[in-house]
Amino acid sequence: MTSSEDVPEVGDARGTGAESPPGGDAQASRPARAVVIVLVVATLALGVLLDVLRPESGSSSEGETAVPVQQVFHCPDTPTGEQTETELYVASNSDSDLSATVDIVSDAEEEPNVTVPVDVPARGTAIVKVSDHSEAAGAASVTVPAGEVAVEAKVVRTGGGIEGVATYPCPAAGSRTWRFATGSTAKGVLEFVYVYNPTDEQVVFDVNFKSRNAGETAAREETPLGGLTLAPHRRMKIAVHENVIRRDEVAVSVHAQRGTIVVSNALLPGGGANGFGSTLGMPSPAKRMFFTGGRATEGQNEVISVLNETEKIGLVTVLSYPDSGTDPIPPKDLEFPAASVSALDLTGVSDVGPSIANELEADVEASADQLRTSNNDQALVTPLLGTARVWLLPSSPADPAEGFVELVNPGDREIKAKLYLLSTEGGESLDAVGDPIEVPAGTRVGVATPDLGIDAPGGLLVVFDGGGLVGHGYFEQGDWAITSGIPVR
Repeated sequence: MTSSEDVPEVGDARGTGAESPPGGDAQASRPARAVVIVLVVATLALGVLLDVLRPESGSSSEGETAVPVQQVFHCPDTPTGEQTETELYVASNSDSDLSATVDIVSDAEEEPNVTVPVDVPARGTAIVKVSDHSEAAGAASVTVPAGEVAVEAKVVRTGGGIEGVATYPCPAAGSRTWRFATGSTAKGVLEFVYVYNPTDEQVVFDVNFKSRNAGETAAREETPLGGLTLAPHRRMKIAVHENVIRRDEVAVSVHAQRGTIVVSNALLPGGGANGFGSTLGMPSPAKRMFFTGGRATEGQNEVISVLNETEKIGLVTVLSYPDSGTDPIPPKDLEFPAASVSALDLTGVSDVGPSIANELEADVEASADQLRTSNNDQALVTPLLGTARVWLLPSSPADPAEGFVELVNPGDREIKAKLYLLSTEGGESLDAVGDPIEVPAGTRVGVATPDLGIDAPGGLLVVFDGGGLVGHGYFEQGDWAITSGIPVR
């Protein structure tokens, strides 16, 4: 057992989700990577963009700063049905038990929304099976006391032509705009966008599409969907493939004319193929983005799509962080058209090993996400926008056994990571999982959860002694579920 004193205190002056490198840290020595960029970007990020907490505030007297008393996480796609199930994972690094509520939004008009009380154990994880409370769920919001808490949604499909699993982080803040660079409506492919209104006011929003076929240089503006209305605490499913017909690449942006929304998407291959991908959109474009894992070998494909909404041709440098112990990979310079969507195929970027992490450094603000495929399996991943010291992985270990954690060090000095189990039982102190893991400068280290001896369901807490990045996933239903970790400090 490890004392909670070994973990940096809650309320560390570094702030939520952003890493402020100590004096002499290599991050500060990279000219284009000023600390200001990391902090500004992280404050725009959620969860995995990821995660600025915008909790409701308690009352305060005049002149005093309001003290956050609770935070609300929003999951825009939590389907239930005969061949679909969703589980919500609520992980907490608090030293006391937390009383939470889950508000489940029904997609069926005849079924009312329901509120479910949930007990989250101290330094542990609560798992909520949504179908136990709603037969036609569409979205959910999780309200918990303020603190180091993160929420993920896990969607499992077991039929209807699609079998697979996808996991995505549930953000603690809405936004007026959400962007998806990766999408397709090629033959047999289905793409959906899920728009959730977690507020008490009606929202009005527009959906815009850019598309491009293989061989085309410029993107095409498709007919938008404008002036759509969404009632309070409801969600809407939009079939992209019914609005944009047979296009190889499709980028989607959803913008609320007033109010805030939360939006995710799902890419279903169809044709009886296993696997589907689902991820959260990016609320704000960025110049620097990280993906913690990628595949560089035959049969393992990695494509990063970039949405450039500016009128300037974008230049991007792709930095690759290979598995520890393998040769460095030279940077790769690419460009992407103005006002367009581009797919950067990084499958052949290296032959030094099976796994790499990637960093994009662009000269214009852009949005991106990653599609990782293997045979018929696929996963969609939203980028991380900066390093952090403390991360939560709510759905990480034990079942299924083929889980993994991706640790990335983009800096110039070695860092170490400690992993702690946040089981469904919780506890007054933390259980360290294995020995500290060394992550050399400029490398990625992949860790299989069975090798860590994890035998209980729940989540993981990852603590670095410097700025690092974390992703995680597992293999289930013949499909890889891969998502970015959630920075909390």
